[in-house]
Amino acid sequence: IWLNKLVYDIYLEKIITDKGSYMYVLLGRDKFEHRYAIKIPREKSVDGKPLAVGSTGNALSELLSGLLNSLEISVLTKDDIKKLLTLEGYDSSLAEQLIHYRKYILRPRAIIMLRDTYSQEEYVEAPPMIIEEYANLGDLDTKIRKKPLNNRELLFVALRIAGALALTHLSHLVHMDVKPQNILLREDEKEPYGYAPLLSDYVGLQHLYDHMVELKKSTPEYADPISLIRGKTSYSYDVYSLGTTLY
Repeated sequence: IWLNKLVYDIYLEKIITDKGSYMYVLLGRDKFEHRYAIKIPREKSVDGKPLAVGSTGNALSELLSGLLNSLEISVLTKDDIKKLLTLEGYDSSLAEQLIHYRKYILRPRAIIMLRDTYSQEEYVEAPPMIIEEYANLGDLDTKIRKKPLNNRELLFVALRIAGALALTHLSHLVHMDVKPQNILLREDEKEPYGYAPLLSDYVGLQHLYDHMVELKKSTPEYADPISLIRGKTSYSYDVYSLGTTLY
């Protein structure tokens, strides 16, 4: 319904995917010809619960809060990282290395949410929207289906995503959905293989202030089976998912 239309002065020119559990993803460009990934929350989630349209609770706010958390991680300063390392009992000098991994977290450029819930008419005319960097080389899943990575390139991806996860966990957050489809690839001539792998889909991200949090989302193929049984999880869940992804 938004294809080939202007929404908030962004022209939506192509559907990237309409298969997501929570979001439609489109390719948009502004009047300066800059391109972005445009995410619009679905009217209902895939399990039929109201999301953007007609919800009575905080479903939409909770969905978007994880994206704010990803922004929080990606703008950490070196001093912030040093303090977090010290609080966790780690050597604060590690901040010199960890700060470089901020660039491998896909962060929103803008979040537009004019109300907590929308009528159908409001949703069509002025939907909630997330504007993100456009990963112009697709995702890791598509890349490895065309041609598997050799050991050196696999290590290149592994180090950068592990670093992004380290910052995520240091900020007391659990991603819960690390998988090849959520590692996006953006062209970058400064990187050894000509692209930067970006950890994406921070939707629904939860703070972990206790030992465990409720497991609210998962992809079974990459999920820690013990966490699935318990319905609760911790940082180890992401480590398991990353290991499965690399395997």
